[in-house]
Order: sequence, then structure tokens, then C-alpha cells
Amino acid sequence: MIPSYASPSGETPGVGSKWCSVEHLGLVLEGTATAAFEDGTVYELTPGTVFYIPPKPHDSWVVGDKPYVSLHFLGASHYAEASAQERTDLWSNILSEQSRA
Repeated sequence: MIPSYASPSGETPGVGSKWCSVEHLGLVLEGTATAAFEDGTVYELTPGTVFYIPPKPHDSWVVGDKPYVSLHFLGASHYAEASAQERTDLWSNILSEQSRA
């Protein structure tokens, strides 16, 4: 994820709603992100952190100005199911944001 990226529709890309309910297991390689749950629980994800995000409503965003990079061992296949148009829209938004930086 890149700093300051937000979906113009308020929906999580590849998920189709504001809250993601996909289960995630991963390792943070670079950058920092926040994972916040609908119930108010908040996690900070920093380099070297192995994380588990349960399948309950959550959102996430980049903290700071460095891109956030993580490996997902569980949950990434859900994003691969996004339609071709959703993937095109996502990359268009990311590239547009980068060109403004």
C-alpha cells in the first residue's frame, strides 16, 4: 500500500465494502500500517511483525510517508479474485496518487 492511498468510493479495493472481513496472516517487510477493527481494536504493523488479522470487519492504512510492504500467507487469494475492472481501477488510482506525490 502506498502512503495516503484511499479508495475514492470508500470501499476497500477487491472487497467491495468499507470493512474487509478476510482473514490475514502475514509478515511486514517495510513501512508501517494500522489495522483497525469495527469494534475499536487497533493494531500497529511494523517491519518484522508477523501478524494475524481475524475474519472480522477491519480496515487498514499506511502510517507515515514510506510504502507499506507485507507478505500474506493467508488471505491474499481473495484479492486475486477481484474483477479485471476492479484491478484496473485500483492500479489507476495508485498510479494517479504516485504521480501527484
